[in-house]
Amino acid sequence: MAELDLESIDLDGVTTWGEDQARDYSQRIFGVLDSLTAFPRMGTLHDDLVSETRSIGVGHHRVYYRVEDDRIVVMRIVHERMSEPDSEDLTS
Repeated sequence: MAELDLESIDLDGVTTWGEDQARDYSQRIFGVLDSLTAFPRMGTLHDDLVSETRSIGVGHHRVYYRVEDDRIVVMRIVHERMSEPDSEDLTS
């Protein structure tokens, strides 16, 4: 699902702001994802969602992820105007 979120963010960005700005924004998102690999627990823990779900903001979006063994599993990337995903959104 996170891959579809990224595609949508990129497409919306190109349509609204142009290719250069959309690329810059995508690079910001990937920069945060890279930071999570080094500091996986830096996001906010959400006890009300799927076990050990964390989130971190980047621009106008929030990345929802879990730490599994030595890797980060990104479940969703949602716009700040969207409501917080529920457990079902994060497991499908």
